[in-house]
Amino acid sequence: MGERGVELSDLDGMADRARGEMVEFLKQLIRIPTENKPPVGFEGPGQALFAQACADIGLEVETFRPDEAPGMENHPEFLNGRNFDGRVNVEAVWKGGGRGKGLLLSGHMDVVPKEPLPWTKCEPFEPLEEDGKVYGRGACDMKSGLAAAYTAIKLLKATGWTPPGDIILESVADEEYAGGSGTLAGRLKGYNAGFAVNMEPTWLSVYSGAVGAFVVKITVRGGTAGMPYNGEDAENPVFCLAKLAQALRAFESYRRGPEFAHPFWTDPAKMAKVIITKAKSGEAFEHGQLAVPVDGWLEAVVQTYPGETGDAVCAQLERFLAAEAEKDAELKNASVSIRRLYHYIEPCLTDAGFAGIGIIKECLEGAGVASPVVGGASASCDLAIFEKYGGAPAVMFGPSGGNLHGPDEWVDIDSMVVVVKTLMRLMLRWEQASPNGGEQLPRCE
Repeated sequence: MGERGVELSDLDGMADRARGEMVEFLKQLIRIPTENKPPVGFEGPGQALFAQACADIGLEVETFRPDEAPGMENHPEFLNGRNFDGRVNVEAVWKGGGRGKGLLLSGHMDVVPKEPLPWTKCEPFEPLEEDGKVYGRGACDMKSGLAAAYTAIKLLKATGWTPPGDIILESVADEEYAGGSGTLAGRLKGYNAGFAVNMEPTWLSVYSGAVGAFVVKITVRGGTAGMPYNGEDAENPVFCLAKLAQALRAFESYRRGPEFAHPFWTDPAKMAKVIITKAKSGEAFEHGQLAVPVDGWLEAVVQTYPGETGDAVCAQLERFLAAEAEKDAELKNASVSIRRLYHYIEPCLTDAGFAGIGIIKECLEGAGVASPVVGGASASCDLAIFEKYGGAPAVMFGPSGGNLHGPDEWVDIDSMVVVVKTLMRLMLRWEQASPNGGEQLPRCE
């Protein structure tokens, strides 16, 4: 027999047979356009479907607006300015036997907008299953993680097994656009455990760390704002924008130098990045004003490592751009301002000795993945919140896919099945291997 009298081979067979049902549930979630468009979001209908599905399998379900969590609106990590009308968290609890600190499986229901367009495989909210993949907005980021975790709990619960500690399945609102509101609200509401798994896509790796990030808007003002019909010189901010874009690329290279190297992010592809997400100058639509623009701006995401602060790295950026401007007369004379948007997403690094990391790696091996990778995520998320405000060391673990935040987003179905098998093993193993939910509670840096 397997863990706690449950035969793992039987569960693996159940997971294989539940593949189609899991995919259909994922498609139902994708069909609901749960876009996050700050300051508003449209998670409500998707959360209603998810809450009902959890209630249908006997989980105890509570829903609440993130701003209803105690102490939320005065919390230093609360991002003011978001509208939570019609937006709720779903907290679904599989009650345990009262022993141990339990397990938290967390995901977010909100997705980025359907843009950029066009999509070629399907419409963003009309999912398509083809060649072992499901296409649609949120297919990978991250409704597949929610569907896989729900399926794992449903299958394991059907065996009659009762977990020693509570298992919490959480679907939060407002994760995208540096939100973190739903994840923080869950912690302040008391839905905490001894170990948390954030089911973002990780390509079946175990990420026990994540880079941090902040968003800046860099604006150039003082364009001539007209056409030089009389032969006068036209000061055009677009040229300064181009130079600032190159300066941001140079800042990324600078940040990847030995002075800032981090031993957990040694792969060049995963080192901290500077990502330009928007660039705009002039009336940026067809048949807009035909003239030199008044101003222009760039928006960029700047990533950071554990041990760094957003303020310190932003100050590095300001000094670097000022030094670059000294080398160029046009930039030096331009009116350039830098403004932080949203709030800082903290980096996180869970202690390598924490028991949960080894256990989930062993569970992944048991599900058929040879030599699983344990490393750090090259994207920022709300990983630090779980331990810092809920006492739960956390990892990221989820399926494989592609085109996240882009057209034709997709998830690999086989990898979802592996996630189901891994999570079932984890639920069985976590309390058995560490009856008190783990003795070590390392701090995220």
